[in-house]
Amino acid sequence: MTHLTAPLGNPALHFELTRLAAANLGASLSTALAAGQLSGKDHAVMITRCRACPFAFECVEALAEGQVPLACANRSRLFELAGSQARKVGRVRCAVNAHPTGAGGVAICGAQGMRTQDS
Repeated sequence: MTHLTAPLGNPALHFELTRLAAANLGASLSTALAAGQLSGKDHAVMITRCRACPFAFECVEALAEGQVPLACANRSRLFELAGSQARKVGRVRCAVNAHPTGAGGVAICGAQGMRTQDS
């Protein structure tokens, strides 16, 4: 039996997609790495997970609109990091009215009051 796998995506592109997804959810991967909330190995796993995703084109469109696709394999971990970072600075960066892997909800994020709608 032959096991076929799709090639992984471009590392530089998916590094940036992962960074943008984090930013759209109110998290900073640099801050998470510096604070020990995210190990270098875990960061690499997140990027590899992103590289394996077949929806890069759809992701680019969603990220450009300030959203993160519901199908994002890193979504729940990025929500955890955003919540942890908000608690560390003593203010709420993102109020989320949905479980990160659930269908639908509204997130109001950041100082600008950026609002994203998941559907």
